[in-house]
Amino acid sequence: SADIPFMAKALVRRIKTDKRINFKKDWKMVTVCMGGNDICSFICLMQDPDSLPEKHRNSLIKALRYMRDNMPRLVRQKFFF
Repeated sequence: SADIPFMAKALVRRIKTDKRINFKKDWKMVTVCMGGNDICSFICLMQDPDSLPEKHRNSLIKALRYMRDNMPRLVRQKFFF
């Protein structure tokens, strides 16, 4: 999840430059999927594993806010599993 803000910026840039997409008028839906591998492989190397949930939360919020602020007509859905 540490890379997700970078991935959000890359996604916005790719959508903006895609000639098939009208960036300002087309609706967009983004699905964010994260698996346990990200957390499981990273937590073993941390000096303070208890800080991981907060770091994970901050990275995800940063990415979601970036997409919200930089991608017009983005469908906003909340799913909790």
